[in-house]
Amino acid sequence: MPVRRLDLVPTPAGWATTALADVEALLSDHAHCEKKAAQTALNLAHALTTHDQLVIRLARLAEQEAEHLRRVIEVIHELGLHFRPDAGNAYAQALARQAHDVVDRCLAAACIEARSHERLDLLAAETARRADLAHLRPLFDELRAAEAGHAHTYLEIAVAVRDARTV
Repeated sequence: MPVRRLDLVPTPAGWATTALADVEALLSDHAHCEKKAAQTALNLAHALTTHDQLVIRLARLAEQEAEHLRRVIEVIHELGLHFRPDAGNAYAQALARQAHDVVDRCLAAACIEARSHERLDLLAAETARRADLAHLRPLFDELRAAEAGHAHTYLEIAVAVRDARTV
């Protein structure tokens, strides 16, 4: 299924440089995002219990998100940093408020995953340019590869629940 770009409003130039100025905050925030992504997948699996194949896909997605949570927290500790408390995310919260049914929730999740992919791409590019942050590039590459697939998965699930034209 072809997917149109979900990032019609691109992340501002310089975002990655600003985000990487506080690696501890960046990684902590991303770890919390991965935790919430796993919870989202499990919550959607619960909402779709009559769709066995969709539940299996969502369980696999939740498993991958939980693995990413573990990986990010391991990197935080390897760098001698601390896992900070969750500061919340206004973007994700605003999308969640617009979700009224399971399809809306899938679309909101797809938008969040697509934005995450975009930003991880920017972080990977920035760390490739900076020798002092090159050690973070493999993590960002690993995570960004998965995020695009997650966005597609949520769109495919939405189409499986409701027709493609409506989605």
